[in-house]
Amino acid sequence: MSFRTEHLTPPIADAPDDLLRLTSVGLFQSLGSFRWEMVAWRFALHCFHEGHGVFIEDGQTYLIGPGDCFLQQPGRHYRYYDQPGEPWRYDFLTLEGRVLPEWLPASSRFPATPDIWNLVAEATRTFRKDAVPIARAARLGWTMIELMRPPDAVPGVPDLVETLTSIAERRDDVVPTVGQIARDLGMDRTTLYRRFREATGGPLKPWLDKLRMARAEELLRHSNAPIREIAAICGFRDPMYFSRAFRTRHGVPPGQWRKTGTRPDI
Repeated sequence: MSFRTEHLTPPIADAPDDLLRLTSVGLFQSLGSFRWEMVAWRFALHCFHEGHGVFIEDGQTYLIGPGDCFLQQPGRHYRYYDQPGEPWRYDFLTLEGRVLPEWLPASSRFPATPDIWNLVAEATRTFRKDAVPIARAARLGWTMIELMRPPDAVPGVPDLVETLTSIAERRDDVVPTVGQIARDLGMDRTTLYRRFREATGGPLKPWLDKLRMARAEELLRHSNAPIREIAAICGFRDPMYFSRAFRTRHGVPPGQWRKTGTRPDI
């Protein structure tokens, strides 16, 4: 065999097929005279530490050396090989899910920035664990896309909001706190608040409160759960505070709202 590789693929629980997420990390070392040919079936970002060689993508030739990145894209045909006496050593990250074309680089080859190397290091540490939280895999995937995005590209989807919604809807039916979300994403609360405002132009708390209230309305309509239990599921530690917040939003407390015919018979 003309190469050695370590491929880190811990399970990612409950990841829907269309959710953008990092799926694996690999460390590759060729041993000289390495050659490969394939039609790619997923996105794979290669970040080169050492060696020189060639990537041929659908007939287009790219010379690859240290400090280069190369992005393979699904459905494209690739042939690639290193130069004699200059074996490659590179890391690679694989990405799956919905990817918008305007977020991708114009050229398949581009320089590896310090931020990209930092992402590779973080992804490697994360994927050495027995399992990866879906929120962490999604954040790493979106970070990879952001770092590859051309400077003049216009974001098409508020990725942070999509990731936050996925977290909130998949935590055993309990809406998480800001602190729990921040831990899932691997960042502190201040950074999370800042990034949410940058992505949406507004603050995080009202958005999360709206999500909590929507969950409360659903439970009041479709369950007989006590108000105290509904408050806890929706992320309110104090049932009295939940009742006051609900009344401020709806004009009546949750118990009365439940009796006004706003829900079907159970």
